[in-house]
Amino acid sequence: MPRTKDAARTSAKWGRVTAQSGESYEEGVRNPRTPWKTATAAAEARWNEGVTQAISNKRFAKGVTKSSDETWQTGAIQKGVPRFGAGVAVAQEKYSAAIAPYLAVISATDIGPKYAKGDPRNIERVRKLALALHAKKLA
Repeated sequence: MPRTKDAARTSAKWGRVTAQSGESYEEGVRNPRTPWKTATAAAEARWNEGVTQAISNKRFAKGVTKSSDETWQTGAIQKGVPRFGAGVAVAQEKYSAAIAPYLAVISATDIGPKYAKGDPRNIERVRKLALALHAKKLA
């Protein structure tokens, strides 16, 4: 009969051992068995099937009810806040490249004149810009 594992001892060992594995993590990222893009593209059918099953089984709501606002807030504060600035710094160049085409659309779109506050014609300006940005997104 297998030895019964104690959750507290098992999680303590996991925390101790895994926290020291940053170098191994990086090694795995740099040298995957299959390139991420290839493996991810090949998994599309399995992803679709899994999502469809999850919807059928209402797993999204089940997962949400297992947690609480306090749980996600604690995780976001304890893990996210210390990493936030560094993450933004690393992503700044990619953000710039991603936002540039949309800023170009905004600059190039003639939305017409601005009217007095509350004038319903101002909504037409918003509609023109929304359509232009949506077209860019779908292009």
